[in-house]
Amino acid sequence: GLRFQNLGGDMRTMVETEASRQMIAKGTNPFPFILHLKAFFEEFSDEFLDNSLQACEGTGAIIYSVFAITAYHIAEKMRVPAFPVLLQPMTRTSAFPIQPPPANWMRTRFSNRLGFLIAQQAFGQIFKPLMNHWRTQRLGLPPLPFAGLYSLIDRRHLPILYGYSPTVVPKPPDWGPHAHITGYWFLDRPSDWQPPADLAAFLQSGEPPVYVGFGSMSTLNPEQTADVVITALKKAERRGVLLSGWGGLRPSNLPDDICLIDSAPHDWLFPQMAAVVHHGGAGTTGAGVRSGVPSFAIPFFADQYFWADRLARLRVGPKPIPQNKLTANNLAQAIRTATTNHTIKRRAAAIGNRVRAEDGVARAIEVFTNRVRE
Repeated sequence: GLRFQNLGGDMRTMVETEASRQMIAKGTNPFPFILHLKAFFEEFSDEFLDNSLQACEGTGAIIYSVFAITAYHIAEKMRVPAFPVLLQPMTRTSAFPIQPPPANWMRTRFSNRLGFLIAQQAFGQIFKPLMNHWRTQRLGLPPLPFAGLYSLIDRRHLPILYGYSPTVVPKPPDWGPHAHITGYWFLDRPSDWQPPADLAAFLQSGEPPVYVGFGSMSTLNPEQTADVVITALKKAERRGVLLSGWGGLRPSNLPDDICLIDSAPHDWLFPQMAAVVHHGGAGTTGAGVRSGVPSFAIPFFADQYFWADRLARLRVGPKPIPQNKLTANNLAQAIRTATTNHTIKRRAAAIGNRVRAEDGVARAIEVFTNRVRE
């Protein structure tokens, strides 16, 4: 029953451009992609602001994601509460790194906190000229301070809702009471949803398969990547469910023991798997953990490396394999580990039970309601 307002732009088209595919394929460095994202926003920046203003007309509060970069400024103009809702940690902490280093000895309290500062400044400073244009020319507000938006949010202790599980990432001791880790916000399948007949038949025809899907991530050669996955499943002697996704994974020759799907609800599909292999997106990571089956990530860029590292440290799956180092042999070995290691299987089941017992939506509503009433 909620009204939808299109703010402009097409994120899928932006992600699937050749420039985006090249940057994602190169791996860990997110800064070129942030610059690319800025250019994408600048193409329709005034339209984006106008549509955002229209969407916020008459509102008493604004809840916004990291890419809703107009929201904080509109809330300030309208003098209404604003709540950032984030799916990955962005508040500075010395407890863990925002980008896992290659070696454990490089994880120091200083470097952890410095990494968050760099990430905040990189995102904030790159977008600050655009934000200040909106503020001074369109909204009649003063420009942002030199340190930028995220530093302002930290310094003012504005409430932040983190939509992931405290079981997966406990709240760091150096975060203040303004940062709330509520638990995941799952949107389960509609009650009348039915699986495609071929997928249901495939699941019933043998042992639980291994799910492999990379969501919105595109590789430079999707057909070759699909063939690597198929070879790995064959080496691991496992049936598979392969998600084509935005990346368009289309194998040249699909064997009978692998089912190709365009989509399926995670809450229905994942518990029926022997293991879940994914790109490390925040939402897919949460769905995999919730399912109670072993899971691990093949991260492409940005926060995917963080979530891939968390899964390994939770011991719900083997170590991650960066996508630019993916081979049939190392993927097959990881699949064998995930599906045969009894410690991993027990740990995944236990963590899944704890996550399913949480009610992130109810907790987020409680925090929001209490803060609005203050």
